Order: sequence, then structure tokens, then C-alpha cells
Amino acid sequence: MIGWRTKSALLFGSLLLCLAAGEVAVRLLEGQREIEYEVDPELYWVLRPNQDGFLRLGPLGRPSPPVRINTLGLRGADVAPPDAERVRILALGDSYTFGWGVAEDETFAAALERAATPARVEVVNGGGPGYGLFQTLERARRLLPVLRPAVVLLTLPPADIMRQPFPDAAATERYLRTYRWQKRLRAWSRLGTLTYRQLVHLRARLTAQHDSLPTVRQDDGEAAFAANWQRDQERLRELAALCARHGAALAVMAWPDKANGARDAALTAGLDRLAGEGLLVALPDLRDALRPLPPAAWLLPDDPHPSAAAHALAGRYLATALAPLIAARATTPAGSVS
Repeated sequence: MIGWRTKSALLFGSLLLCLAAGEVAVRLLEGQREIEYEVDPELYWVLRPNQDGFLRLGPLGRPSPPVRINTLGLRGADVAPPDAERVRILALGDSYTFGWGVAEDETFAAALERAATPARVEVVNGGGPGYGLFQTLERARRLLPVLRPAVVLLTLPPADIMRQPFPDAAATERYLRTYRWQKRLRAWSRLGTLTYRQLVHLRARLTAQHDSLPTVRQDDGEAAFAANWQRDQERLRELAALCARHGAALAVMAWPDKANGARDAALTAGLDRLAGEGLLVALPDLRDALRPLPPAAWLLPDDPHPSAAAHALAGRYLATALAPLIAARATTPAGSVS
């Protein structure tokens, strides 16, 4: 008669064998992989360079169109050295700029590149999914010396203003420690990673709730928005000074909030003040450019990100709005200070 210790050992061994078989099966059968992130002490998260894959959209986790990440950790093909015959635009911002949920050639950065006149224009997509302005500023510090753009284009939806840094070093370290643990799990077991992600999507499906970004401050109303917007206007001043040091013009496009016109107005007023000081070019009229679309068509059908149609209209709007700036920069060598 088999004792309980032997039965337990057989059960444990069978479990290990099943897990090993599952791990092998996932690694062999796994097709295109979900896009991976890396830990960064200042940006908190960055896209892992040199990968192709997909993103999960909406509460059901629908796979996105294919996404490729280049050697700089940015969306798209690898970036060539600056070309004096082309005006390079570096597009910065969050997942709207990145083009979450749309194909690479459907982003407004790609649409701008196709429609821009009168000069030959190259648009580098520097959008960071989930980024607030504090992260975009740090990304600009890293990218401007490398890419030497003639124009920096920042896209700023009101929701980004609620994305602020962790309140102290201890909170930052707690987040980074958790993120490092998750990264080790991904490296150790694809089966564990797949199981974890499916449980996250199942919870979202059952509760109709999404995990918010860790840097999103509790939205306590307009007072909180106003306080955060004051902080971010100072960051815009820093970004404008950084662009000036690298010989780039700064343009900021306010992406309208479909539901909150008051925050749109506050955002536009702040950008107009900074434009009046000569720090940047304010581009506040995207709402008018989107009017051909019904508001319901501004976003993807199952995900709160701009649709391909909205990206196309935004790209054409930018080509017109930036035309004088592009024409002026076409006569200025990339990276020179005007």
C-alpha cells in the first residue's frame, strides 16, 4: 500500500511535470508576444528596445495591430542620423502620441509626416504610454541630444495633468521594487506571465474596472487639476528652455477632453500664456479639426484612446498648423540655435 508521503511526492512531481510541460508549450506555441516594458529609475517604465508584438486593448484584452519598438525604445523603424535635407520633428507625449490601438502608419505622427508641406519632413514618434509631463520632460532630456530635432511637438490631453510623480523616494522605490519583481517573473516563466495577465484581464472583464496608472493622483476635482496644472506649466517652461538650448522650436497641441470642456479651457489658457511669453507655439484648435467626426467616433470602440480616424484628422490639422514653423526651420540646420 502506498503511503501518504509517496502519494504526496507523486502528486508534487506530477504538478511540476505539468507546469514544465505548460511552460514548454507556451514557449513553443506562443506567436507574436505582448509588448514588454523595462524598469527605469526616473521614467519608472520604458518600452524594451528591439521588439515586435502587440498591446492589450480595452477590458477584454483585444490584441492591437502590430507594434514595433526600435533601438531607442521608440515606436517605429530605427531612426537615421539627422539629414540636412529634412526637417525632423520629435513628437512627444503619452499613449495618444504613441498611437495606442492603431497601426504604425495610422498615428497622427505618420499622418503629419505624409501631409506636411512645404519641406520634406521626418516625424519621430517619441510617445510614452502612460506618461505624464514630468516623464515627457525627462524623455526630452535624453532624446534631444541624440535626435537633434528642429521641432518638438508635445501633445497634451487634460488627463495627463493628473499624472504626477510619486510623492517621495520611498513610494518610488516601493513601486520600482514591485515592478522589478514582475520583470523577474516575466523572465523566469512565460506561463506564469501569461496566467497573471489573463487573471488581470478576467478581473477587468468581471468588474468593468481598469487598473489606473500608479502615477495618477486621486482626482479631487478642479482644485486638484488646477494645482497640478500649475506644476506642469513650470515643467513646460523647463521643456521650452531645454528645446531652446538644442536649437529646437516647441509646439504644444492640446488634445481636447470629449467630456470636460472646463479642463480644456484651463489647459488652453495656460498654453496661451506661455505662448505669449514666446516660450512655445500653442496649437489649441484640434477640437475644431475633429468636428467632422461624431464625438463617439473620436475613440476606439472598446478602448479610451483616439481612433484611426481621429489620428488622421489630427495629422492633417498639424500639417496645416505647423506649416509656417516647418518652413522657417527648413532653412535652419538641425540642432543649431536660432
